[in-house]
Amino acid sequence: MTKSNKNKKAGFVCSFTENSFKLLKYGLGAKREILDLVVQPLELSTSGQELKEKLKKALVQSAYKDNPLIISLPRNQATCRYLKVPAQNPHEIDKIANLQAGRFLPYPPEELVTAYDIISSDSQGYCSINLIIVRREVLERYLDFFQGLNPKNISVVLSSFSLCVLYAHLSRQQSAPVMLVDTDLSNTEIAFTQDKKLLFSRYFKVGKDLPQRENVFAEEANKTLGVYTKEIPGLPPERVVLFGETGMFHPGLTKALSEQVKLPVEVLPYKSKMELSESLLSRIADPEVSLVNALGFTLEDAPKFLNLALPEKKEEAKNFFRRQEYRKIFLYVLGAALALALGINLSLMAKGRYLRKQNIKLSKVLTEAQPLEAMEKRLKLLNSRRKVNAAVLDLLSEISRLMPPRASLNNFIYEEGEWVGLYGESQDMNAVLSLVTGLEKSAVMGDYTIKLKHATKRAAESGEIVDFEIDCLRR
Repeated sequence: MTKSNKNKKAGFVCSFTENSFKLLKYGLGAKREILDLVVQPLELSTSGQELKEKLKKALVQSAYKDNPLIISLPRNQATCRYLKVPAQNPHEIDKIANLQAGRFLPYPPEELVTAYDIISSDSQGYCSINLIIVRREVLERYLDFFQGLNPKNISVVLSSFSLCVLYAHLSRQQSAPVMLVDTDLSNTEIAFTQDKKLLFSRYFKVGKDLPQRENVFAEEANKTLGVYTKEIPGLPPERVVLFGETGMFHPGLTKALSEQVKLPVEVLPYKSKMELSESLLSRIADPEVSLVNALGFTLEDAPKFLNLALPEKKEEAKNFFRRQEYRKIFLYVLGAALALALGINLSLMAKGRYLRKQNIKLSKVLTEAQPLEAMEKRLKLLNSRRKVNAAVLDLLSEISRLMPPRASLNNFIYEEGEWVGLYGESQDMNAVLSLVTGLEKSAVMGDYTIKLKHATKRAAESGEIVDFEIDCLRR
């Protein structure tokens, strides 16, 4: 990095996949140019401590020092729901969001963190929101990667919003809903957007070496479109936009995608449109590595209600900014006191004008501090408990009963009334097949079609491990 880049006022964005992490440094001036880029490949065997050390090294080399830092949270780590709520005041919406979270995830309120985006409002006092729910444990894991740096100004925002912002900046056609597709090696994120708003999003994984990969990819995209149109009727997308460079995608992929979703497909060459320098692009070893889930956050600041940071981290940030405001007030008061003490040769009228000017500045600072006080009260509100959906508990109980001793469940995703996703690992393939057979015969799972989506072997310190994913689709 050049010396001039180090001296510029800058912000940082960090995004993660199972294959790599990306760190972007960007200027906070009128032109938000990318100043530095780190793409660090990761192995499946990379431990949390190793990742923490790699991150710290990259940030130190990029001259990080209490700069604004945004963590782009992977879409598969969050649950999103499109809701219509009887409120339009952000303070009231925040309370409703916290209460609604327990309906969609089987955890007590204190174990969940929420954020939201206001999509639209009406004259009846209602508004439609995109509610984002994340387990506190997930956020703590990502924040722990940066613990050694003790960042004061840190935000966590869902990666899908980066797709929407980047598209809005690079495309002039924003009036109708659009289906955005971002592929990063085997990881895919799809977001539906209109006027920079995130309407719906989903993550899925399709291996690069999977036979008939194009067809499997198109089927998953079409399934996503089906869920979107069912959850948000009346806003069909007019086209599909693939983030990537011309010639990057296999012709069969765009053809299969267009045939499945029955929409025109276009490619948006975001790297060339963003005018990223050759020096930065040369740091991306694989052309299929995507920067889309981070680039959008470099273009504009995310609204505060999208921040998924833990309440105590928000409190730290609030105190950090409050101290800055107090310094401003102190300097204003000190300036006024010095002016009076030095006996500047001003007329009484001029002194009066000067003091009024200082009072206006003080009033402005105090006005800006009022939202911080409101945030303090909001963070002290206690979340009331919600009853866990009995159907979810039945599913969890049955899956626990059927789980073979040699297998374990790492992740459970419940799309209310439609789909259940099971992600886990096993010591051998027989245990996976035994679990699938048990689910197919289970009376509790009788309304679901059980499908072993994939089972992949990998080497671990304890021996060979089988990673598996099971889809349970309601008939």
